[in-house]
Amino acid sequence: MERCRCKYDVRNYVKWRFVISISNKILFISLLYFPVGQVLADSLDINLNNDSGRITYEFAVGDAEIPVSGLYGDDNKTGRYWAVSGGLQVSGDNFLGETLMAGSLGINAYTIDTEDFEILALGLGGMIGFYPNNGLFGFRVGGYYSPAIVTGLDGENFWEAKARAEFRVFDQARIYLGYRVLQARLEESGKDVTIDKGVHGGINIRF
Repeated sequence: MERCRCKYDVRNYVKWRFVISISNKILFISLLYFPVGQVLADSLDINLNNDSGRITYEFAVGDAEIPVSGLYGDDNKTGRYWAVSGGLQVSGDNFLGETLMAGSLGINAYTIDTEDFEILALGLGGMIGFYPNNGLFGFRVGGYYSPAIVTGLDGENFWEAKARAEFRVFDQARIYLGYRVLQARLEESGKDVTIDKGVHGGINIRF
């Protein structure tokens, strides 16, 4: 008699429930405060390339910021895919000599859907930026990583990395050229898959 092969065992089920619970809470809080962001708006960020587009709306709640992001793509390798994320972060800046340094640290919950798999993830990370002589040009690098314990559904782990070079048009607006990678390891096959990858152009508007 052939042994029954179950896709997910009890351990994974418990892990899913944990990831889903935490991720849903973070996304719920992000969306709950979204109307407040219309009054206390911090920034609107939009970037595009031939295969994908992402919009991020970030607003202040007390001393923290809540970013809510939506990514949609369609290419020959991955097919159609989308990713929604929401999180909580704190940020600050300081000077290193004549160079302005600005950074953020926080947590981000992701829900990702492609034609072949679905992933829930809870990432820790942030971003750091450098602006020499506090001038018009600057660059930023950052990312988030979600280990196996907080990655669910079809994913074993997940990470996002991003970088950009930007130019300040005026105090409330920036244009930039960026690069982004979203990648995961699938639990069943152990295969590393790229969800989104490439160069994009974007604008960032601060209110």
